Amino acid sequence: MQREYSLNSSRVKPAVQAALGVILMVLSAKLTIQIQPIPITMHELGIVLIGLLFSPAMALTTQVSYVGLGLLGLPVFSNMLAGPAVVFGPKGGFILSFLFGSFIISYLKQRLDGKLAHWLATAAGLSFVFAAGVFWLSFFVGWQDALRLGLAPFMLPLVVKTGIICSLWSWFNSGR
Repeated sequence: MQREYSLNSSRVKPAVQAALGVILMVLSAKLTIQIQPIPITMHELGIVLIGLLFSPAMALTTQVSYVGLGLLGLPVFSNMLAGPAVVFGPKGGFILSFLFGSFIISYLKQRLDGKLAHWLATAAGLSFVFAAGVFWLSFFVGWQDALRLGLAPFMLPLVVKTGIICSLWSWFNSGR
C-alpha cells in the first residue's frame, strides 16, 4: 500500500513549517554586526516571526530543531559557529532561550486580546531571551560585565527591530 503525501498532509505541513522556521533562524544568524562576546544578529526577527506565525508547539519544535542542528555541528549560529561549545559557552543562554522565546510569544499571542496583544507577547518573549542570556553570560563574566556586554549594546537595536516587526505585523493584519 503506497501512501500519498501532499503539502497539506497532516504530516508534511508541520515538517515544512518547521523547516521554513529553521531556515529563517539560520538566515537571521547570518545578518551579524560583530561585537564581543555576543554579536548583534537578526535572531529577534526570527524569534518574533516564528512566535507570531506558528502555534506554541510548532514554535517550540522549530527552535528545538534549530538548536539541535547547531548542537550536532551544522554551522547554523552566527559567525558559522556550531557545536556544544557554542551552545554551552557564553552565548549559550541566548541560544537556549530561543527555545522558549518563540513559544512565549506564540502562547501569549493566542491568549491575549486586543490590538496590543502581539506587542505584549513580543515584549514578554524577547525579555525572556535577554534575561536568560544575560543570566547565563554572568556565569562567564560576572553580573556587571554581563549587563554591559549582553544587554546594553542590544537595547536600542532591539527596540528598533521590535518596533519595525510589530508595526509591520499590525499593518499586515489591519486589512491593508
